[in-house]
Amino acid sequence: MSNSVARGKLLRISSEDRQASETNANFSVILNNVSFIQNVRGLVIKTASFKHIFPNLFDGNRTLTFSYNGADLSVEVPVGWYDANSLMAALNAALLASPANIILTLVDNPTPATRSYRFVSDQPLIVYGPDLNPMSDVIGSTGETGADVVMTNTPDLSGLQTVYLCSSEIASSNASASSNSGEQVPVVTEIPVNAPYLGQITYRAKVGPLSTIIYPSDRQLTKVSLSLCTRSGAQLDLKQHNLTVLFKVIGHEYFAAD
Repeated sequence: MSNSVARGKLLRISSEDRQASETNANFSVILNNVSFIQNVRGLVIKTASFKHIFPNLFDGNRTLTFSYNGADLSVEVPVGWYDANSLMAALNAALLASPANIILTLVDNPTPATRSYRFVSDQPLIVYGPDLNPMSDVIGSTGETGADVVMTNTPDLSGLQTVYLCSSEIASSNASASSNSGEQVPVVTEIPVNAPYLGQITYRAKVGPLSTIIYPSDRQLTKVSLSLCTRSGAQLDLKQHNLTVLFKVIGHEYFAAD
């Protein structure tokens, strides 16, 4: 198979060439005029390039849920990228507009050198843990109680560490996941998010079996859809920014030569 991989032909796919009405988050291209994708035996991903515009506070983790003086309340911060200080300011603004009299501060812990959030309240307070509080991991809450409570864990504002390039046509049965008792997922490859927020991510795959998809029989790839997804399968919106992927296509003639 190694000789087959070396002899494939290159195929570049970009969201700039997507179908009308589609977005950069989930797009498809038509390749009817490309002769070597009529009988495909395998693909090797070479490179992928896109902009890191994924916020670390999004709809799934931007809501703080707590109990104040016996009443359950929640506040939200806008979607965006936050550090510990900017999140503290945004939460305090939201708390000020709520019925709760709560102030959020940062606590510096010298040994080890970490930072934690402290909620100071004039009434009994419960900052819920993961089961009831979407923002629990972000602020480091495990379920703290009191009128002056420091979160047990440090804030986690790292955002996405990896994203997944997905394609139903290319990788319909290429991978399985531990979610839903081992469901099949159309993952072409995993891409580390190794650029800062608003930076350009350029992924270069290592040549070898881990970046190669081989089909049991020839496959026609005249239409290919691509998207970037999270671990849970949610599609990531690239807004006006494009995704460009370079594949090496292994035709039947190259595969059979081995």
